[in-house]
Amino acid sequence: ANVDVDPDKVVIVLTDHGAGHTLSFAGGSGPVFNIPVGASLALDVSVDASKVTNRYQREGLIAEVAGSLSIEGGTYSGARVTSAYSGCFYVVGDQASMTINGGTISNNSCTNQDNGVVYVSGGASLLMTGGSIADNNASADVPRPNTAAVYLVGYDSEHKKTVDNASFTMTGGSITGNQGYVGGVLVGSFLQPDYVSTASFTMSGGTISGNTARYMGGGVGVVTCGSFYFEGGTISGNTAPYGGG
Repeated sequence: ANVDVDPDKVVIVLTDHGAGHTLSFAGGSGPVFNIPVGASLALDVSVDASKVTNRYQREGLIAEVAGSLSIEGGTYSGARVTSAYSGCFYVVGDQASMTINGGTISNNSCTNQDNGVVYVSGGASLLMTGGSIADNNASADVPRPNTAAVYLVGYDSEHKKTVDNASFTMTGGSITGNQGYVGGVLVGSFLQPDYVSTASFTMSGGTISGNTARYMGGGVGVVTCGSFYFEGGTISGNTAPYGGG
């Protein structure tokens, strides 16, 4: 069920040219797409990951990104993360980057602590210019700490350097209707931060709305070693027991 992207290729593009096809995987463990350092993959095709399993900590079900991933279109759904420190999209390492220009990441779930539908850590970066992250449940079954639709944490013990950082820049698109310990975007860590590595979120456009947190920060939650720079866009209609926004 796995697709390994060749780092010797310049860019690999997987598209259905607007035909509306969905890639459904029969089963097996994730990730569906493995993108190593030096590899680049652009996706414009829908993926159903409902039969892909999560066996170990620090995994991605739909994509494990150490190189470069671009989402241009399609729908990415059905993933169920069951291991800690994991995500549907797991973007980790100082050469790892993910860009969301279009498409929809929706109807995925997480059931453990330190989970994000999009998990960004260890020097990695996320850029969102369009598309949507919608209707995901990052705190399914029972409340777990450090879960959100987008989770940014600088420190990553597996890829530890002197300093690990993580960054998210949002200029467009939407993060809506998600649930989690922190609903929309969690920046930093409640649990065992190293007090050196940082996570930062800069928002200059787009919309974060209608997200629900089980604890705090329905829209955006900023905790230890995290920072948030709001320069534009809309944050509205999010709910949380503490600090909705």
